Amino acid sequence: MCGEPLVEIAGALTCVPGDMLLSEVMRRNLDACFVAKTRMPTVSFDASRFGDTWFCPGCGVQAQLTDTKITCPCCSRSLNEFLCALLELHPHRLSEAQQAEMDRWSEANRRVAPTWPRAPRE
Repeated sequence: MCGEPLVEIAGALTCVPGDMLLSEVMRRNLDACFVAKTRMPTVSFDASRFGDTWFCPGCGVQAQLTDTKITCPCCSRSLNEFLCALLELHPHRLSEAQQAEMDRWSEANRRVAPTWPRAPRE
């Protein structure tokens, strides 16, 4: 996600600046698609809502958002298959400024839960 190379620490690939460990399953899938190139990644959904700051795990260059795909300009392989898992299961640590912005947004957009049981309508 950040473009920094992953480093193997205690047998696990790790993004040191993002404080993110890559799971063994994700490592095998990324390796099959981008390093060994034994299979093509799937493109199953519109990736335009995931932003455009992504880097190819195989080539290391910044991927490009074209229509609904995030694709490497060098190897032409799509990252779409991996976006949800990378964001939800392999999150990067946020900088202090990003965390503060996220906290402000959460506070401003927090929904107040209705009281329970609800008061009968009059």
